[in-house]
Amino acid sequence: MRRTRHGLVVAAALAAAMVARPVAAQETTPAAAGCEVVPRTVAEIVAAGDAATPVAVFDLPGAATPASQPVPAAEPAGPGTPLEIELPEGEPVPAETVAGMRATMEAFLACANAGDVLRTLALVTDDYIVDSFGRGALTAENIADYAAEPRPVPTAQQRAVAAVREARVLPGGRVAALVDLAATGGPVPGEVRTDFIVFVPTADGYAIDSIQAGLPPETFGPNAEPVG
Repeated sequence: MRRTRHGLVVAAALAAAMVARPVAAQETTPAAAGCEVVPRTVAEIVAAGDAATPVAVFDLPGAATPASQPVPAAEPAGPGTPLEIELPEGEPVPAETVAGMRATMEAFLACANAGDVLRTLALVTDDYIVDSFGRGALTAENIADYAAEPRPVPTAQQRAVAAVREARVLPGGRVAALVDLAATGGPVPGEVRTDFIVFVPTADGYAIDSIQAGLPPETFGPNAEPVG
């Protein structure tokens, strides 16, 4: 399986904003509501971006957009053209695992919405960092500079977790689920986007390992039939 994955739009925004400017001393931004995770240090993030090890990534078979690419505007399919996207099979997970996955996702969104890059990247794996930003792309200078001047996500683009559904165990001990993210502002408040998100168990809960964003709502949305 190809090693591709995609972070939320906010991860791409963080990457784009990390332009090199004169380095500032590392300062820890005060924690925003819901973003109380211990932040990674600049040195830890740089080391993670240099040393991550490739692992199998679950791109959804039949998806038109690889997980490593931004999700483009949908193009209408011709009449009778089915969307054959399948989730990887796996045994269901207990309720406490689903709660842990949701807690991680809620913290990730809270930190990202606040523009707190050090805490946002504390909630993802090293492989996620490499695949979102590129191996060796993050330097101490641009991380410290960005951390010293948080850039919150515009209110109109922010989302909140609406549901974590159809959670399952994947090979290697990872777990995954469909996660519904509801718009909290913008032109259509409450509009839901569904992502397929893979998590890795950690000593403190779960870390986000990959995100495939913007699945077809007619197949994977909250009102669709369970996909198994």
